[in-house]
Amino acid sequence: MKEVLTALLLINVYQLPNLQANGYHSVTLKTPVEVHRECRKILQIPKDSPQEGECEDRCEILLARAWDDTRGPAYNMLRVFWRPYDPEDECFIDRTYRCLLWNRDQFNLTSPELCRRASETTLCFDKYYGLPDRKKKLFFRSTALNLRSIVESCRKFQQLSDQDLVHPLNNDFVDSEVTGCLLRCVTIRAGLYSDVEGPNVDRLEQMYGARSLERDHFRDAAQKCVNRTRLQHPEASACRLAAYFVDHCFEELLQEIRAAILEIIKFE
Repeated sequence: MKEVLTALLLINVYQLPNLQANGYHSVTLKTPVEVHRECRKILQIPKDSPQEGECEDRCEILLARAWDDTRGPAYNMLRVFWRPYDPEDECFIDRTYRCLLWNRDQFNLTSPELCRRASETTLCFDKYYGLPDRKKKLFFRSTALNLRSIVESCRKFQQLSDQDLVHPLNNDFVDSEVTGCLLRCVTIRAGLYSDVEGPNVDRLEQMYGARSLERDHFRDAAQKCVNRTRLQHPEASACRLAAYFVDHCFEELLQEIRAAILEIIKFE
């Protein structure tokens, strides 16, 4: 029976590259223009109205997962909306930071100041960071609910029962071919991985890098880890290699996927 399950699993798994090539994923890519239009609908602002709606800026950066009402802005997510005026200017980040710090000191993190603070935050980027890149397709990280949906769809695709997952979760989660293939499917569908390119370090940096304007050590460390892992496991299967990347290099992502699996099992 175990051999039959493994054979079925491998048949399903090796269909994934074709699905990936045909756009079978759950990644969210939107332009700032699309986010702007979506917020105007949410806030019930007429399509052709020139007016700026109350809380429009806050709505846009909330949808971009770049704002939290308690923690404020996630600069590593916000900065991708703007193209630096002059990348050779070494002071533009410092000027933007000073504006943001002044802004933080002026407003309390309580309603109704939140909307104004969000607007002032985006204004700092407009003034000191760069030009808004309105047509660039931007990556929006999955919410916890989105991730659960991706995990569930991958589980169904691989025909995995609760029991297929319980033992690996409690023992050899990454070393199991079953959960390795699940991790590969989830990361492909979330737009974070491909067999050819490996982990998408740019997107993973947006998700797990420091909440700052400057690129921190995350990107370099992650890329070195990816290269090292590839060299350490030259004979690994597609599933095992994807699992090793996540386990060795992106622990926070691994914990989020494990949590999503546990939530699915708990509610069934």
